[in-house]
Amino acid sequence: MNMYKKTRLADNVFIEVQGLSKKFRLQSRPRVMLNIFLSAGAKREDVLVALNDINISVARGEVIGLIGRNGSGKSTLLKILAGLHSKNAGSVSISGQSLYLSGLNFASNPYMTVRENIYLTGMIFGLRQKEISAKLPGILDFSGLARFVDTETFKLSSGMMVRLNTSVAFYCMEHTKPDTLLLDEIVSTGGDIEFQIKSIEKIKKLVRGGATVLVASHDLSFIENFCDRVIWLESGQIFREGLPPKVVNEYKAKYGV
Repeated sequence: MNMYKKTRLADNVFIEVQGLSKKFRLQSRPRVMLNIFLSAGAKREDVLVALNDINISVARGEVIGLIGRNGSGKSTLLKILAGLHSKNAGSVSISGQSLYLSGLNFASNPYMTVRENIYLTGMIFGLRQKEISAKLPGILDFSGLARFVDTETFKLSSGMMVRLNTSVAFYCMEHTKPDTLLLDEIVSTGGDIEFQIKSIEKIKKLVRGGATVLVASHDLSFIENFCDRVIWLESGQIFREGLPPKVVNEYKAKYGV
């Protein structure tokens, strides 16, 4: 989770990305014994192009869906927008206050209890102790973890941990009301359909409050029914962009999903 402020853009544009490129350097040692002796263990550097010349403009209150296979660049794009990754080229501008939330990787202390982690995460979001206390019953009910409130979180399953952290984040987001939400695979996580439906309703509530949203998901039904526009990333580039039904149907046809 990451929250920070950016300079407001002109007119109705809330996010502006121009010529964005990102490369990762991959280092590996030679595996053949002869090469090891000849090169004295020298390293070989390979370059992975994660994003290449990305141009995106997002209006205030617009909901943009990001689709693509694993490794297409969705998460890298969101992390650059959130300030978690640097860029190699191009420019990125975000208005107001933004928040990044990932369903795949949450920061929590495994040796703290559920209750203690709720307070810890709430403080990271900037809530005071009495504000977290007021939200505690709702968080426990939403996550379905009330009976585990005083259990150390390392004893929970991965699905339970996702429900816990996602629930805390949703209730804190309702309090902080960020201008922009950067959501990375939080829709299809949590282990059960009931929690996914509740999560989608929470996101809809935030959007109705005026939030601008970029959401990466493999849940094509969610993308098609919830987003105003879809960007399909392929090998770090924008392959298609347009209205959800058209782009999603093309994606399904190409990959047979």
